[in-house]
Amino acid sequence: NERSFKATTQGKREAMVRFSKQFLGIPYLWGGMSPKGFDCSGLVRTIYQHQGVGLPRNASQMARLGREVKTEEMQPGDLMFFGGRSTPKRVGHVGMCIEVNKKTNQIKFIHASTKRGVVINTYPDDNYYYTRFLCARRIITEKSLMEEVSTTP
Repeated sequence: NERSFKATTQGKREAMVRFSKQFLGIPYLWGGMSPKGFDCSGLVRTIYQHQGVGLPRNASQMARLGREVKTEEMQPGDLMFFGGRSTPKRVGHVGMCIEVNKKTNQIKFIHASTKRGVVINTYPDDNYYYTRFLCARRIITEKSLMEEVSTTP
Protein backbone atom coordinates (compact mmCIF):
# COMPACT_ATOMS: atom_id res chain seq x y z
CA ASN A 1 0.00 0.00 0.00
CA GLU A 2 3.09 2.24 0.18
CA ARG A 3 2.78 2.69 -3.58
CA SER A 4 -0.54 4.52 -3.20
CA PHE A 5 1.03 6.80 -0.57
CA LYS A 6 3.82 7.59 -3.05
CA ALA A 7 1.21 8.64 -5.62
CA THR A 8 -0.62 10.69 -2.98
CA THR A 9 2.65 12.38 -1.98
CA GLN A 10 3.34 13.24 -5.62
CA GLY A 11 -0.19 14.64 -5.99
CA LYS A 12 0.24 16.79 -2.86
CA ARG A 13 3.55 18.13 -4.15
CA GLU A 14 2.04 19.04 -7.55
CA ALA A 15 -0.96 20.70 -5.90
CA MET A 16 1.35 22.76 -3.68
CA VAL A 17 3.33 23.99 -6.69
CA ARG A 18 0.15 24.94 -8.60
CA PHE A 19 -1.33 26.66 -5.55
CA SER A 20 1.90 28.58 -4.81
CA LYS A 21 2.15 30.15 -8.28
CA GLN A 22 -1.08 32.11 -7.85
CA PHE A 23 0.76 34.29 -5.32
CA LEU A 24 3.48 35.45 -7.73
CA GLY A 25 3.79 39.23 -7.65
CA ILE A 26 2.08 39.68 -4.27
CA PRO A 27 4.03 42.24 -2.22
CA TYR A 28 6.22 41.45 0.77
CA LEU A 29 4.66 42.28 4.11
CA TRP A 30 6.50 41.57 7.35
CA GLY A 31 4.34 39.13 9.33
CA GLY A 32 2.02 38.78 6.32
CA MET A 33 0.09 35.55 5.84
CA SER A 34 -2.50 36.44 3.22
CA PRO A 35 -2.80 37.47 -0.44
CA LYS A 36 -2.61 41.10 0.76
CA GLY A 37 1.05 40.45 1.54
CA PHE A 38 3.39 37.65 2.64
CA ASP A 39 6.65 37.30 4.43
CA CYS A 40 8.71 34.22 3.60
CA SER A 41 7.38 31.94 6.33
CA GLY A 42 3.82 33.21 5.91
CA LEU A 43 3.89 32.21 2.23
CA VAL A 44 5.26 28.72 2.92
CA ARG A 45 2.88 28.22 5.83
CA THR A 46 -0.11 29.22 3.65
CA ILE A 47 0.93 26.79 0.89
CA TYR A 48 1.33 23.89 3.33
CA GLN A 49 -1.87 24.75 5.21
CA HIS A 50 -3.80 24.50 1.94
CA GLN A 51 -2.72 20.84 1.84
CA GLY A 52 -3.74 20.30 5.47
CA VAL A 53 -0.20 20.40 6.83
CA GLY A 54 0.38 22.75 9.76
CA LEU A 55 3.74 24.49 10.09
CA PRO A 56 5.18 26.78 12.77
CA ARG A 57 5.09 30.52 12.16
CA ASN A 58 8.76 31.27 11.54
CA ALA A 59 11.51 29.90 9.31
CA SER A 60 13.87 28.87 12.11
CA GLN A 61 11.13 26.72 13.70
CA MET A 62 10.27 25.20 10.29
CA ALA A 63 13.94 24.25 9.83
CA ARG A 64 13.63 21.80 12.75
CA LEU A 65 10.89 19.75 11.04
CA GLY A 66 11.07 16.82 8.65
CA ARG A 67 14.36 15.42 7.50
CA GLU A 68 17.30 17.06 5.81
CA VAL A 69 17.77 16.30 2.10
CA LYS A 70 20.73 16.97 -0.16
CA THR A 71 20.13 19.42 -3.00
CA GLU A 72 20.51 16.60 -5.54
CA GLU A 73 17.68 14.69 -3.79
CA MET A 74 15.27 17.63 -3.63
CA GLN A 75 11.70 17.41 -4.90
CA PRO A 76 8.99 20.02 -5.37
CA GLY A 77 7.48 20.88 -2.00
CA ASP A 78 10.76 20.56 -0.10
CA LEU A 79 11.74 23.61 1.91
CA MET A 80 14.98 25.53 1.38
CA PHE A 81 16.48 27.49 4.26
CA PHE A 82 18.82 30.45 3.97
CA GLY A 83 20.82 32.56 6.37
CA GLY A 84 19.48 35.98 7.22
CA ARG A 85 21.07 39.18 5.91
CA SER A 86 22.57 40.07 9.27
CA THR A 87 22.94 36.46 10.48
CA PRO A 88 24.16 34.42 7.46
CA LYS A 89 24.81 31.26 9.51
CA ARG A 90 21.37 31.24 11.17
CA VAL A 91 18.07 30.49 9.43
CA GLY A 92 16.43 33.75 8.48
CA HIS A 93 14.64 32.94 5.23
CA VAL A 94 12.66 30.06 3.71
CA GLY A 95 11.46 29.18 0.22
CA MET A 96 9.78 26.15 -1.34
CA CYS A 97 11.21 24.11 -4.18
CA ILE A 98 8.83 24.10 -7.16
CA GLU A 99 10.94 22.46 -9.88
CA VAL A 100 14.12 20.39 -10.13
CA ASN A 101 16.16 20.01 -13.31
CA LYS A 102 18.29 16.88 -12.78
CA LYS A 103 20.34 17.52 -15.96
CA THR A 104 21.51 21.00 -14.94
CA ASN A 105 21.18 20.55 -11.15
CA GLN A 106 19.08 23.71 -11.02
CA ILE A 107 16.32 24.14 -8.46
CA LYS A 108 13.57 26.70 -8.89
CA PHE A 109 12.10 27.94 -5.62
CA ILE A 110 9.26 30.28 -4.76
CA HIS A 111 9.61 32.68 -1.86
CA ALA A 112 8.66 36.12 -0.56
CA SER A 113 11.53 38.52 -1.17
CA THR A 114 11.61 41.71 0.90
CA LYS A 115 12.32 43.83 -2.19
CA ARG A 116 10.36 41.99 -4.91
CA GLY A 117 7.51 40.21 -3.13
CA VAL A 118 6.60 36.65 -4.15
CA VAL A 119 9.01 35.53 -6.86
CA ILE A 120 10.74 32.46 -8.28
CA ASN A 121 14.52 32.23 -8.16
CA THR A 122 16.92 29.57 -9.40
CA TYR A 123 19.49 27.85 -7.19
CA PRO A 124 22.49 27.81 -7.55
CA ASP A 125 22.36 30.48 -10.31
CA ASP A 126 21.27 33.30 -8.02
CA ASN A 127 24.47 34.09 -6.12
CA TYR A 128 22.68 36.01 -3.35
CA TYR A 129 20.76 32.90 -2.29
CA TYR A 130 23.51 30.44 -3.22
CA THR A 131 25.91 31.99 -0.72
CA ARG A 132 23.27 32.03 2.03
CA PHE A 133 21.87 28.51 1.49
CA LEU A 134 21.97 26.47 4.71
CA CYS A 135 19.90 23.31 4.14
CA ALA A 136 16.84 21.73 2.56
CA ARG A 137 14.23 19.75 4.46
CA ARG A 138 11.47 17.37 3.41
CA ILE A 139 8.25 17.71 5.38
CA ILE A 140 5.87 15.73 3.16
CA THR A 141 6.89 12.07 2.89
CA GLU A 142 5.11 8.77 2.35
CA LYS A 143 5.72 8.06 6.06
CA SER A 144 4.11 11.34 7.17
CA LEU A 145 1.07 10.58 5.00
CA MET A 146 0.76 7.08 6.48
CA GLU A 147 0.93 8.57 9.99
CA GLU A 148 -1.67 11.19 9.00
CA VAL A 149 -4.03 8.43 7.84
CA SER A 150 -3.41 6.21 10.87
CA THR A 151 -4.20 9.08 13.30
CA THR A 152 -7.37 10.11 11.48
CA PRO A 153 -10.45 8.72 13.28
